[in-house]
Amino acid sequence: MKIFAIIISILCLASCSSTSDTLETKYYLLNSPSINKSISLISTDSEQPKKKEVVLIIEVAEYLQQPFIAMQIDEHSLYYAQSHLWAEPLKSDIMVALALELNNSSSTNNYTLVKGNAARYPSNKLFITIEHFHASKTGNIILTGNFQWVDKAINDENQQLIQPPQQPFYLETALEVDGFTHSVSKMRELLTQLAIDLNKVVSL
Repeated sequence: MKIFAIIISILCLASCSSTSDTLETKYYLLNSPSINKSISLISTDSEQPKKKEVVLIIEVAEYLQQPFIAMQIDEHSLYYAQSHLWAEPLKSDIMVALALELNNSSSTNNYTLVKGNAARYPSNKLFITIEHFHASKTGNIILTGNFQWVDKAINDENQQLIQPPQQPFYLETALEVDGFTHSVSKMRELLTQLAIDLNKVVSL
């Protein structure tokens, strides 16, 4: 989008201008009450079928753990918008969003976030690694990474655990209007789509 490219240029120029011309700092939420209101509460109805318990482990690339919203401005360069910040750590928000959406889009699985060493869980583990998650110079939002679904513990003849291969994912959506608020809403939509796609694999 041409206007989006112009915004990036203006932001870059602003970062080089005099510090006396300060920009208003704005904060953005990946998760908010208006977004999460559609998340279903877990039913306590005894007639509901018992769900499969799935351990969820999520890792996020180091560069996404900055407080500033990142944009890709050319093939090998990122720009951090100094006056547009995440209200909460992006890694935490991604983890919460994916856990919510995975549970919301599944009628058979119950996902629980865990941190640290997941070796004590021999099976029913979903590993997700987020490698790229930002706006691009072409006016799109991209979400890439890989996942690994361990549905059962398989040992070789030496009793060593055999891990299934990691599988890549790539999601992309176009920005329809300009502005960071719209970009963040599109980022949230991609996480919803990723959760739906992953549930199709885990439910097999």
